[in-house]
Amino acid sequence: GLSSGENTRVGLCKAFMNDPKLLLLDEPTAYLDPEIAWQVKNALLDAQREKGTTILYTSHNMDEVERMCKRIIFLHHGKIIAAGSPIEITQAILEEEREEPALEEVFMRVVKGQAA
Repeated sequence: GLSSGENTRVGLCKAFMNDPKLLLLDEPTAYLDPEIAWQVKNALLDAQREKGTTILYTSHNMDEVERMCKRIIFLHHGKIIAAGSPIEITQAILEEEREEPALEEVFMRVVKGQAA
């Protein structure tokens, strides 16, 4: 009888119960309202910083990826097409110098088949 957002929150609570060294999270903020999603992202960043938790974080939300991830691997049709920091991937795929990451633009280029 739980909503999708409630199920997501219960799953995240269960994932943290044993104080894991490694978390595998697939779209962890899907189905959450913006306030709860913000709290979840902050809790994940705190776990990384305070406990050294490693998080494998999959998401199609590029703004979220830019905020949450120091190292990214871009997959397309099961193949790694880029790996590095958000800015490194932005510069490699867009083939230009940038001051800020633009992963949404990178994603669109990859989806359209315009990336290396």
